[in-house]
Amino acid sequence: MMCMIPNICASIQKTVEDINRKGIRMFCLLLDLYADEYLFRTFGQRNYLVLDHVDKIPGKLPQLYISMTK
Repeated sequence: MMCMIPNICASIQKTVEDINRKGIRMFCLLLDLYADEYLFRTFGQRNYLVLDHVDKIPGKLPQLYISMTK
């Protein structure tokens, strides 16, 4: 699935690229089961997580913290 608002997605992608060039690591957590395609292009393979329900966030936070601080 493509980003539903292309102009906004292009703007987000450019912002992420600019921030990455400054050496800042970004991570995206999103509640959108259809977001995989555009998040992969924007954040890269290991820099995002898609969940299907907000209740799953607390269970994932420790794992995310560990993976981001290695």
